[in-house]
Amino acid sequence: MLLKELWLEVVLMKKKIKKDCEFSSKEQEMLQIFFDELNKKILLSKKDTKLFNNDFMKAINYYYNNGYELSEIVKLLSPKKIGNFYSKKTQKWYGLDNAAKLYPLSMKKNWMAVFRLSIYANEDIIPEILQIALTYTIERFPIFATTVRRGFFWHYIEEIRIRFGIAQENNIPVRSINISNLTRKTFRVLYYKNRISVEFFHVLTDGTGGMTFLKTLAAEYFRLLGKNIPNTNGILSLQEHPQIEEAANDFIKGTKYKSKFTNDKPAVQIDGKLSKIKPCQVIHFDFSSEEIMKYCKTKDITVTVLMLALIITACNYSTSKKGDIKVQVPVNMRKYYDSNTLRNFSLYVLICVSKDNCSDFDLLLKNIKEQLNTKTTKEALSKNMSWANNTVEKTSFIPLFIKKTLVGLGNKYLGNMAFTTVLSNLGNIDMPNELRDEIDKMDFVLGTTLINRVLFSLVTCNNTMTLSISKFTLNSALENNLYNMISSLGFKVTVSGSDVYEN
Repeated sequence: MLLKELWLEVVLMKKKIKKDCEFSSKEQEMLQIFFDELNKKILLSKKDTKLFNNDFMKAINYYYNNGYELSEIVKLLSPKKIGNFYSKKTQKWYGLDNAAKLYPLSMKKNWMAVFRLSIYANEDIIPEILQIALTYTIERFPIFATTVRRGFFWHYIEEIRIRFGIAQENNIPVRSINISNLTRKTFRVLYYKNRISVEFFHVLTDGTGGMTFLKTLAAEYFRLLGKNIPNTNGILSLQEHPQIEEAANDFIKGTKYKSKFTNDKPAVQIDGKLSKIKPCQVIHFDFSSEEIMKYCKTKDITVTVLMLALIITACNYSTSKKGDIKVQVPVNMRKYYDSNTLRNFSLYVLICVSKDNCSDFDLLLKNIKEQLNTKTTKEALSKNMSWANNTVEKTSFIPLFIKKTLVGLGNKYLGNMAFTTVLSNLGNIDMPNELRDEIDKMDFVLGTTLINRVLFSLVTCNNTMTLSISKFTLNSALENNLYNMISSLGFKVTVSGSDVYEN
């Protein structure tokens, strides 16, 4: 297709610019050379190649209409920046890490383990530029440029060469990702007003690996807008080749211990009829992290201890059932083992409190602190990791269809019934000041489970601590109780989020 025809199809027919903004003959010649070089680096389907060209044409159009010289634009968007990623066929595949092996086994038709990371920029997102940023960034993360395949004994992921596109958000967050097709992606990049979100199927990565991807993507986006963002504080350089250790299954680093599985009685579940829509609502509580940290210092506790105490007390007020409230808390194993993996490397510890011991808040703080200190030592976590590794090893030669049946039964009779809720805290996100200046805040949302009514996730950025609540029930008692408790401690809370999707 001639460049002028492409220009007319992509831009004029979609009414993105006025007809009097056509390029001069010299500029069209410059563009023809640009697209010739670009297409030499693309070995994709006809449909994807056309979309790929359209992506770059839209970006050129954006820059051109904002006063950039064409010579400056073609240099900024040089095809050299995509290397050979889109032109080489690949058959490379990766075995799943020991945590990821469970996720495809437990997924159902309308449910899978998905989580979401978002940044809120100071200005509305420019989709044409975000698309190019993703095109450049994905090459640095080949472990994410994959799709899920079924093996005889385990699922695995295999690299794919397709156009990785962004989408404007117009649907429920953390919904299932369709991976039925051989070229289906296992993550999605979305934008809405000033928000960039990445939703991951948990088979790919955990919160730490996902945050590395989001920060690197955001850094490239702002660079394309003329900002000088350095490759520091966990932002990967797109000029560097992917490192072997980034795709490692680091669960095998654990020390071997003899450990037994303990099957405790089911946890208390909060009240409320389960919704047909997952999640049926997402709510964000924003606090000043400075205020929270000051309070925690006076009590000699961590933020996680405080939030667990608030959540457990709110759960206690939100159900009349008797028993133990149990909260799963993911722990980043990179704190205990030298690891640069971008894949899953987290384990859960279970904080358990009887409903009879929730009335005295200070005693509750002490109880939770002691449990966390005991259960998050390297030895205790390594024992848990050893049990998980031994389980994977012992079941390695069981055919996949039998494993899936066993995991399905386990989820039905044990699984989510073993805990009341989850609190995942990614902590204060480290980033260079140059990127921090472009961002207002962040949030982190967990997809719901099959049984638990509410899940919690926490992230801090730019002195804003955001507690996100993903709900699986229309009952609003828990979040109302939580809000009242937080306010009673003197913290100012800003509440935002979705309407009830079921309505």
